[in-house]
Amino acid sequence: SAGARWRFFPPSVHIVGSGKKDAPVYNIPGPLEYATSCALVVRREVFEKIGGFDPLFQSYGEDLDFFYRAKQAGIRVGYVPAARILHKVSLTTRWLPGLRRRYLGRSTVLFFRKEKRFPLWQVYLSIAWKLLRETLLGRPKHLPDYWRGYRDGFRELCRSDCRAVKHDGKT
Repeated sequence: SAGARWRFFPPSVHIVGSGKKDAPVYNIPGPLEYATSCALVVRREVFEKIGGFDPLFQSYGEDLDFFYRAKQAGIRVGYVPAARILHKVSLTTRWLPGLRRRYLGRSTVLFFRKEKRFPLWQVYLSIAWKLLRETLLGRPKHLPDYWRGYRDGFRELCRSDCRAVKHDGKT
């Protein structure tokens, strides 16, 4: 990975260089919109300013949420191509691909709708695109996993909203 950037269509975060062989095009240092959390160097002051990784995410998306909040707080993020790390991608869910897809679906909803940061139509467009893409790629058997994840994400948001209302004493 060489960081990540926002993609307007479909509305999502695109990981630059994911699944591709390292190449000179990825050897240019510079600012990032998002970084993946498999290897980071973060100043303590950043955590003090925006908090840590949100446990709401469980797996996948916690880094996107973290860097979204950093960006909103005016914190600059950069890419250093000289830094190298070997990372066992998706080791947690490698042998449970259905669970991975479910977590990805859940995290999509949470990322888009946490604190209502994006309009609802954008999450629906992202969901529709993902389901259409899986179908067109001949993987319709993946759809139920994603669908369960999207459902889980919306349910978690409802639970979070209810907890926030009770915590504020506005029941």
